Amino acid sequence: MGKPLFSIIIPVYNAQNYIRKAVESVRNQTFGEWELLLVSDCPEDASNLICREYSSRDERIRLIKLDENRGAGYARNMGIAAAEGTYITFMDADDYIADTMLEVVYRVLRSHPAKLTVLGILKEYFDQEGKISATERFLPVKKGEPEALTFDEGSHGESLTVLFLRGQKEVRDRIISLEQNTLYGYVCNKFYEAAYLKHLKLEMADMPLLEDARFNIQYVTDIDSMNLVNIAPYHYCKRNSGRLKEKNLVNYYEIHRAHIDMLFSQQIGWDHADAKTRKILGGIFAKYIFAAMERNCGRENGLDHAQRKQWMKAVFSDYLFAELIPFGRGNGMRDSLMLFILKTKSVPLNLAAGRIRYLFRKKLPGLFIKEKQKN
Repeated sequence: MGKPLFSIIIPVYNAQNYIRKAVESVRNQTFGEWELLLVSDCPEDASNLICREYSSRDERIRLIKLDENRGAGYARNMGIAAAEGTYITFMDADDYIADTMLEVVYRVLRSHPAKLTVLGILKEYFDQEGKISATERFLPVKKGEPEALTFDEGSHGESLTVLFLRGQKEVRDRIISLEQNTLYGYVCNKFYEAAYLKHLKLEMADMPLLEDARFNIQYVTDIDSMNLVNIAPYHYCKRNSGRLKEKNLVNYYEIHRAHIDMLFSQQIGWDHADAKTRKILGGIFAKYIFAAMERNCGRENGLDHAQRKQWMKAVFSDYLFAELIPFGRGNGMRDSLMLFILKTKSVPLNLAAGRIRYLFRKKLPGLFIKEKQKN
């Protein structure tokens, strides 16, 4: 096999129920110049055996076995070091991709090589029985954008919308909009230029729920080319018993506050901390604060009313709150209401709102997701 165009890296840990679907979705690609790196992070189930089976059947699939469990970030770093492709992308072991994804990206990159190519994501929410209960589709380009071009997808589909960004200014002007649409932080919806990535000597840090975002923030800092492709071929599966990011973390707020701080610091470094940036980041920060208020009501967090009250006061005195929340704007009625409540800085009102959100999500989870999709 010659040098592949794409290297796909999948960290594998206790994924025996899903890994076959993930691997088969790669093997079913209509474009064949790829390699798949399965990085086995010492799983405790049959994942290793399944990966070995595929690597013996398909020369494009390589199995990399780690000596000890080190987490997804370290596994991805090992995959990056071993990758031989011109472009690198990542998958999670319990997700899958559409058959034409690599072909579409190939056609785009053949005409417009770029250090970063960004796709959309289709989130699939699974119920307790393993069936899809709801979906959300996120795309990086809005319909009707004047700068976007119609691009021929080829024989396997209709034309698609692509935005080609050239120069640091164009790239930097777009980043905050990607974050607003939740597409900046993921690594699974991106194709990185391997030579540039290895030149940076960039690695993923051991930062649960933040390693992807930190990686992207560092990678994007000085790039001068980016393609935004308006398809959502990556199926991001959200399951009740799956990933770390789906679990109820006691330090949820600290993690997401750090995320906002990194984003805001990057914008400051670019001299982009203008009204538009504060408006968008303020809206995102408000969602994180409200989600944390809701989680604080859960028994697993172990906070009593006095502690929740003290936490709320600390949020109001945070410099990030002062820098962003007063400028924040919501995308819909619910977001706008959240921001209005936060801007009052009333501790009793905000605690009550957090309690209502907690009860709403606990008692009516399906309706909660549908309401979330409207914003």
